[in-house]
Formats: sequence, C-alpha cells, structure tokens
Amino acid sequence: MGKNLETNLDKGLSLIEVLLVLALAMVLGSAIIPRVLGTRIALNEATAITNLRIISSAQETYSSTYPKIGYADRLDRLAFDCSQQTCKPTPEHACLIECMFVKPGIAKDGYFYSLSLEEATPKFHTPTT
Repeated sequence: MGKNLETNLDKGLSLIEVLLVLALAMVLGSAIIPRVLGTRIALNEATAITNLRIISSAQETYSSTYPKIGYADRLDRLAFDCSQQTCKPTPEHACLIECMFVKPGIAKDGYFYSLSLEEATPKFHTPTT
C-alpha cells in the first residue's frame, strides 16, 4: 500500500487534476479581473474630473492675472515650460498647471487634454418648424 502511494506521488498530477485547477483559476480570474478594471476606470474618471477642475481654475486665474488677454487659448499657456527647471510666469507660460497636460501624444491618467479657442459670439441653433 505504501509503495503504490509513493509511485503515484512520483508521477505527479493527472491531466484531469491539472485541467480542474486551470478551470478554477479561469473562473476566479473572470470574476476578479472585471472588478479590478472597473475600479481603475472609475479612478481614472475621478482623476479626469479633478484635472478638468484644475484647468478651469487655472483659466480663471489666468484671466484675472492677464485681464487684457482674457482666457488662455491653448493649454500650454497655462502650463509650466517643461524645458526649464524653474518657471517664471508669463502670458506664454503662466505656470498654473503641470506640463504633462500639454505633451503631445501622452495621456494623463488615461485621458488626453486639449483646449481650443472658439468664436466669442455664441451660436444658437433654432429648430425650424
């Protein structure tokens, strides 16, 4: 009896046992992975909302600091100049937001940010009857 037990242990796991372990791992993975991804998406969305508030606040600060210019027409006007160690605020680089917002092709927390100037005159859409 002891001899059979030792020879079975020496052979390792059977194919069915390995498949059962793999199936269990896949079931657990399929239950856990969506929750982890959902949490990460929710975190990125919350961070994006915070980043938009930062940009909005920076626009207000820029507008009050440079009243003759008004609001910035590009994000890089609000940002630090990434090529310099220290930032001296100017209308071109007001040092209000970090330069990662304006690097082309680089997402910040899963999102790309941009700012464009629209016409000052609001456009209204009136439905035709």
